[in-house]
Parts: sequence; C-alpha cells; structure tokens
Amino acid sequence: MIKMLKLNDTATERIKLYQHEYQLLQRLPLPGVVQPYAFEADQPRPFLVLEDFGGTSLASLNLAGQLTLGTFLKLAIDLADILGQVHAAHVIHKDINPNNIVYHPKTGEVKLIDFSIATALSRETQSFTSPHSLAGTLAYLSPEQTGRINRAIDYRSDFYALGVTFYELLTGQLPFTSDDVMALIHSHIAKPPMPPHERCETGAIPPAISAIVLKLMAKNAEDRYQSAYGLKMDLEHCQHQLTQHGEVGPFPLGYHEIRDQFRIPQKLYGREADIETLLRSFERVSQGDCELLLITGHSGVGKSALVSEVHKPMTEKQGHFITGKFDQYQRDVPYLALSQAFNDLCHQWLSEPESVLAQWRKRILEAVQQNAQVLMDVMAKLEWIVDPQPPAPQVGPQEAQNRFFLVFRSLMQILCQPAHPLVLFIDDLQWADSASLNLLEMLMADPEIQYLLIIGAYRDNELSPTHLLTLTLERMRQNGCRVSERHLDNLALLDVQQLIAETLDKTIEAAAPLAKLVCAKTQGNAFFTHAFLKSLYAEELVTFCHARHTWIWNLEAIQVKQITDNVVTFMAGKITELDAVTQTVLQFAACIGNTFDLHTLTLIAQQPTDVIQTQLTPALQEGLVITLNDKSQFKFQHDHVQQAAYSLIEAQRVKTIHWQIGRLLLDNRTRNDSTENLFEIVDHLNLARELVTDPHELAELARLNLEVGAKAREAAAYQAAEDYAHFGIACLPKGWQSHDGRLGYDDLWFTLHRLMAEVKQLQGKFEDSETLVRMLLEQTDAVLVKAELHALLIVQETLTNQPHRAIAVGKQALSLLGIEFPEDPASLQVALKQHLQHVHDTLERLSLPALLDAPEATNPQQILIIKILNSLEPPSYITQEEELHWLITLKIIAHSCDHGMTAESANGFVTYGIYLGSVLGDYRAGYEYGKFALALSLKFNHLNRIAQVSYNLANKVQPWVRSR
Repeated sequence: MIKMLKLNDTATERIKLYQHEYQLLQRLPLPGVVQPYAFEADQPRPFLVLEDFGGTSLASLNLAGQLTLGTFLKLAIDLADILGQVHAAHVIHKDINPNNIVYHPKTGEVKLIDFSIATALSRETQSFTSPHSLAGTLAYLSPEQTGRINRAIDYRSDFYALGVTFYELLTGQLPFTSDDVMALIHSHIAKPPMPPHERCETGAIPPAISAIVLKLMAKNAEDRYQSAYGLKMDLEHCQHQLTQHGEVGPFPLGYHEIRDQFRIPQKLYGREADIETLLRSFERVSQGDCELLLITGHSGVGKSALVSEVHKPMTEKQGHFITGKFDQYQRDVPYLALSQAFNDLCHQWLSEPESVLAQWRKRILEAVQQNAQVLMDVMAKLEWIVDPQPPAPQVGPQEAQNRFFLVFRSLMQILCQPAHPLVLFIDDLQWADSASLNLLEMLMADPEIQYLLIIGAYRDNELSPTHLLTLTLERMRQNGCRVSERHLDNLALLDVQQLIAETLDKTIEAAAPLAKLVCAKTQGNAFFTHAFLKSLYAEELVTFCHARHTWIWNLEAIQVKQITDNVVTFMAGKITELDAVTQTVLQFAACIGNTFDLHTLTLIAQQPTDVIQTQLTPALQEGLVITLNDKSQFKFQHDHVQQAAYSLIEAQRVKTIHWQIGRLLLDNRTRNDSTENLFEIVDHLNLARELVTDPHELAELARLNLEVGAKAREAAAYQAAEDYAHFGIACLPKGWQSHDGRLGYDDLWFTLHRLMAEVKQLQGKFEDSETLVRMLLEQTDAVLVKAELHALLIVQETLTNQPHRAIAVGKQALSLLGIEFPEDPASLQVALKQHLQHVHDTLERLSLPALLDAPEATNPQQILIIKILNSLEPPSYITQEEELHWLITLKIIAHSCDHGMTAESANGFVTYGIYLGSVLGDYRAGYEYGKFALALSLKFNHLNRIAQVSYNLANKVQPWVRSR
C-alpha cells in the first residue's frame, strides 16, 4: 500500500507528517497496526510504503448499520485490544474513525492506519483555533481535541473517537451531524447524544451495549473508560452473554477497570462560584456589553486555567477567543501581549476558507483605510491577511498617538460584533508596558465598543499602590468603566482532599490524611500541589499496589521529605533531574521567552532540528513544556518553569546567551521581517550590553535602539521609546567627542537625546524634556538644528499653557532663520498692512488652480520656517494678539508662494480665509481659500492638516457663506 502526495504537492508540512508517521510506526511492531516498509522523501512525489494485508477501510465497506451484533462485538473487541497495545506503547492515535480502520471481511483481521497526527507524548494541549485547522476528523473529535475546553488530549481521547465509530457502526448514523462546523463542535462539547438503542427502530441494539458506547463518548475524560482493558472486558462479557443466552442484559460497566495510572484529573476544584462569575460576564458581553474582568491571585493559584472555562459557552455563541501574555523577561517590548493575541487571531483567520478570509480582508481595509501599516508595525501577522500595505501618512508625535488609538479602535469595532463576541485574555498584566495599559484604558472608556470581554489576570500581591497597573485601574473605575474583579485564593483542604481522592480512586475520608500533609507542604497552591503530587509519585512515595488493587502512600516518609516553600526552587530541582542536554535546551528556551519556536531554538543551540526535538522530548513528557498547534511552537507550562530554567543559568552566561540570541536573530532577519521581531532582538542585545566592548558593535547597538525607539514613538509606546533611547545613549562611550568620527557617535548621541526629549514631552515630563533640549542647544552651532529644537520647545510651552513663552521661543527660532517680528504695536500694524498688500498682490497674480499645482518646498530652511510659523498660530490666538496672529498667517502664505508649498501651508490658507471673512467681510473669497486649503491638505495626504483645515473650514468659514 502506497501513501503518496498529490501531483505537484510539495508542501513541507505534509511531507513532515509522512516522515512523522513513518518514524512512529517503526515504534509499533504490532499485529493490529499496518507496518511501514519505506519512506521516500526525495522523490517528485514523496511517498510512504505500508503493509497491505488485503483489507479495506470500514468506511469504504459501507458496514455502518449492517453488522450483526456478534460481528460487531468481535470487531469491537479486536479494536479495543489493538488500541490497548498502541496505548501501552505510549502512543495516542488522535484520529480513530472508520476511514482509519482497515478490515478484511473474509478473515476478520483488522488493523489501524494513518498515524500522521499521532503523538508519543502522554498528553498534548490543543489551543483555541479555527475549526478548519483542527487536527483530526471533526465528526469523531473528542471535546478536548476541539481546543474549546480546559482539558489536555490524552489516550482517553481515542476512546471518545472509538465510541463515535461504534455508534456509527451500530446505528448507521453519526451521533452529531451539521453543516455548521461550530454547531458540530458545540455538540461534541455540550450536547448529549441520543442513546444508540433508541436510534435503532428494530431494537437490535441492547441497552447494555448502548451504555458502553455512551461511556466511551462521555464529555469528561474522567467519566470514560480509563483503560482499553476495562473496555475489552465489558465487550467480552457482552459477547459471552450473547453466545450463551442469545441476548445481552444489563450489568455494571467498568467492573474490571484497574486505575493504576497516576493521573491528576483535568478539572478545576473549588472554583464553581468563580466559573459562574466568568460565565455571567460573557453572557452580558454577548448581549452587547463591554467589560473588563480582572482575575487576581498569587502565582500558580489557577488564574489562566479558570479563564479557559469561557471556551465552552463561547463556542455556542460563535465568538472569537484570543490570548496574549506579558513576559517577565521582555517588559520593554511594547504591546507584547496584544501583539501575540492579534497574531493568534490572524492564524485563526488563515485556516478559514478563502471566501471567509476575503471578507475579513475587505472589512479590515475598509476600517483602517490607509493606516494598515500602523497596526502591522506591532501586529506583524496582519500582513498575512491584508497583504503588504504602503507606509501610513506622516503625522506629528501627538497625532501619531491619536491615530494609533483610533485605528486600533476601528479594528476592534469590526471584530466585536453581535454574531461574534470577542474575548481578549491578557495574562500577567503586572508586567504590562504603559502603552498597552493606555490602549486598554482607551478601549474600556469608548462607549461605542460593544460585545467585548477583556479578561486580565495578574498577581495582585506583586502590585504596590503606585504600580502603573494599580493607577490605570483606579482611573478606569473613576471614569465609570465596567470593571469587575474576582480574587482567587489557594485551594481549601476539602478541595485538595477531593483532588487526591479522584486521582487515587479513594473516598474523601480515606484521602484526608494525605491531603492535610500536602496542604501543609504547598499551602494549597494549585500549581505547587500538582507538582508536589507528581514528585511523590516519581519518588514512589505514592504507588499502586497491584496485590491489593489500590493506591498506597508512605505518610511518614512524606512528612519528613524536605521541600522548599519556593516553587521556582522546587521546579529548578525537577529540571536538574533531566539530562544535561535537555537542561541546556530549556535554558536557551527560557532566555527566548515564555513561548518559543523550534526554528529559533535550533539557531541558538546550533543543532539540527531533529536533535533539538529529541533533546526537548523529556521536558515535553514531564509536562514542563507543552506544544502549541503547529507542533513547532512551544510554551512553558507555567512562568515558574521558565523562571526555574532561567535561574539555573550562571549570571554571566545569561548575558552571553541573550547576546547570542540577539545576534543570531539579527543576522537571520530578512528585509521583510516585522518591527515586532526587531523589538525582541534589541531587548536580547540590551540585556547583554555590558559584555560589548567593540566600538563598532556598540555603535550598531545604539543605532538599533534608536531605530526601535523611533518605532515605539510612532506606535505611541512612549515609555518604551524612552527606555530604548536610554539604552542607546548608554552604548556610547564617555568622551564620545574624541572618538573616531566615522562611527557616527556625535550624530547618534544627539539624535538619541533628541528622541528622549520628544518622548518625555509626550509623556508630560516637561521639565526633563526642557532640560534635555537646553543641553542639546548648547551642544550644537547648526542654525537649522537650533531652530528645530526651539520648535520642540514651542510645542511644550503651548501644551503647558504658557502661550507668551511659546511666542517668545518661536520668535527666537525664526530670528535664527532670518525672520523678524516687530516688537512695538505701531511697527506690527505697519508690517501687517505691508504683508497683507504683498499677499493680495501675489494671489491676484496666481490663480488657485495654479497654486495647487505649484512646486512643493524643497529647501529645508524654508520648510522649517513655515512649520514654526504654523506652530505659533495657536499661542498667538490664545493670547488674543490679533495683529501678530494675522501677520503669522500672512507670512505662511508669502513663504509658501515664494518658496513652495508644504502641508503646513494649508493651515495658513484656511486661516487667511477666516481673516478675509471675519475681518474684511469678504466671506465668499474666504470660502474659496478655505476650499483651496482643504484641497492642498488632501494633496499632501497629511492627516493632521486635513483634520485641522476641515475643522476650521466647517466651523469658521463655511457657516458665513451658508447664512448668506
């Protein structure tokens, strides 16, 4: 039997699946599994050669509903036996269905095929993703394989799929059918199937066999059969009854189950009220609310696990769930968690049919218009949806902040819809950057945002009254935002008793002594409790006694067992029990981040992919690391695990690893890589800055910090921009002026300090900003540079309500550029009349269409003059210095006509229109110049000017014309 790719299909992922299947089958020399003979990857059409024993798939044989009860039982017993052997070999099939069961009708021989998505891990986590990208066959998929419930995939997932297969073989029908994939997923999660015997009109299916099928298909894995042996024994009992008595009567199921596997149930204990709070919040959001739900508690208490409970009801409402997490070692990366969340959403979209993807592409571009690149700078994967977009129009720093918020708001409005409520889960808010918190505050304060539930989890014990998150939440509450909070405590003793009782198949009373001891050791912390119980089993202090068919434990040994009360230290001890190579890989991964990918890990470790996969396997088997959807992405099971791996690295070596990571990622960065990746690269390099002594490398690192600092400023992440500027400055040696000028230290020093001055101003740190600007003024003799720095001070004085000082600074700047203003009122009036006549004569000579086609200004000095003049209009208006105000306007027009147009020229022309109407009474002419100003601003595509001109035209020019 040959399994071959389709013609011209060279998809790497499908070839990897073939290779994975071949390698896995080599570990399964079982009579009930088709054997692999060869795998040829280097062919035009890669293929897999498999054993052919003359069988045909059950689906092709059309046996559903056609088998006699005896034949069914024989087949079912064989399948239970085969599945038991596969599980004994530590393999989970993950895709049991009639297409993957090959049966020989004459001999009765049966085998399993298609292990392409099978796993050798004891459990896997299926993340929330689009139903179109789920691995497996949807009609047979267990609830945990949908990614919509807070449960991992383990061998019992195969029992669910086997139950669906049995259901179909017995009744001729699937238990759940729907053309709507979300409805089908919801059925698997929440809808009880009709019992098979009720579907059979002839009464040929005994209720006892029906009960076996329903037990296999239980929604909770703990309620299914716990072993293939227990299933096989029940089926053989049915077969014996049928043979001996011609019928199958009722009997207690699972009597022969042996629960000898140590497995902590995948359920939440003591969180019923918390789950109810979460579900009520989602229900309100489904009706149109916008809400922030805060889940607080100590690390390891179970905050993230609780949030996953929203998946189930959200599936019924066809909502979107996206998640991001702030990282304790990447706190300077702006919008890190939000970037992760929306990149996750892009992955979900990419697995949708092209028609659905096209609809989203259209809606996004209509919403963000020409500003898509603004979002793509911090949400790199958005480019996969909307394709490359042109750079966004240039705007000023303050306008950039407003634009980013407005564009993000537009995106959220199309995502949060009645048909698709959005749940945005942000973990570890205590590590959030200020820009992210500002964005969340803006969203929550927007009355037009509906159908949005933001769930934020954080460690409230790590927050001070002055912590940025504390202050942000206080402002939200004061402003009337809907903010609710649920605090999680450690597990109570009764909860731990129940957990242990269900893990070890004991009564609550029998589990009490061990539970009291475990609680005393772990304080009931959920993560620590799980980890401690696993360590007791690993050290054989908790064991299964086969002679007595029960679990036993050594209370005295557990009592004297030395255990730290520090979870990180405890987990570090667990990591040191692994092979040295696995420890090293985990240390590399911990430096990369909480989530990491195989490609980056192979780059850092400088080992082939298959070697890294092998070295990582023990950590996966221990559950320290879990795989994400595409199997090349991983995440640490908990922050404690990452922190433990990180803590095992010697301090100096940590810096070396971060430098290696940064350099390798930088060297492998392509031109098309996102700014988002560059933030992470520079963060790694900054952590190792003390190791760098080469002047050229220091200069390069300073330039990189300048680049990402400027990008952070454009994304309104001003604190991050300040931090990057600070790091860049720190890269420059003391006495930089005496160094080789070819390294560009002088330009770097100046530009980095200027960036810091700008972003400090944008954060309201006006004194610090002014100090920096004054220092820079002393460091330069360049006239243009001095004038530009004065322009920065004009904005600051205006923002701090010091209009007279703003005007004085502006006059100083213009004086540097050869532009003077009269100081006494009489001279000012003379200058105003002269400029008015000059402008009138110039505009009489030039038609407005000709002006619109006039050349743009190219001389940097003239461009700066018009910019500074434009910045003086607001303070001169505030101080009610009318002659000065109108003179500034006339100078803008005169310079624009003489030296070329700029975007700022448009504001001069609309103000001139106001002057013509309100002062000279020529409203019609004023209206014409106002319209011209709007056309000019549109020509430059400068959003600030378009907005400013539109406002003045609509409010100060157009009403006078309409009223006449």
